[in-house]
Amino acid sequence: MITPATATTEKKSSQLEQGDIVLHPHGMRIRLDRLISRNGDPGDEVFAWAGTVLNATEVREAGHVPASFMRRWEGPYLVQEDHWTVQGNDLAPLWTVEEPVRLTPGEYNAAWHAVEGAAGEEGADPGTVLHAVLRALGIAPPRTA
Repeated sequence: MITPATATTEKKSSQLEQGDIVLHPHGMRIRLDRLISRNGDPGDEVFAWAGTVLNATEVREAGHVPASFMRRWEGPYLVQEDHWTVQGNDLAPLWTVEEPVRLTPGEYNAAWHAVEGAAGEEGADPGTVLHAVLRALGIAPPRTA
């Protein structure tokens, strides 16, 4: 169902952090955006995270989860169509979490200098800076149709 592009690790509910990308058994890649509740006694706490389903289109197309389950409403207003709440305690099974990709010190320096150089160019915009960073890291941007 899910083939992560990066290495994974397993975490207890109490070890989850903002920004983690959780691989859900229903095929979703969920970025944890904010902790919305933490209730209970120490060692028996239940954690709930508001998250964004990063592959919502794929999940909807595959029919893994009804689209209505990923909607978040504020009163009568639909505010998000790629929402999921990740919740559990340390008695629940471990969560599979993508390991973040880390830049080497050389890659970081190359990116830093690319941003520094591109930002000073006449008419520099975010696209100019982004392409300079991608070139410095040897990463090709997506092909355009």
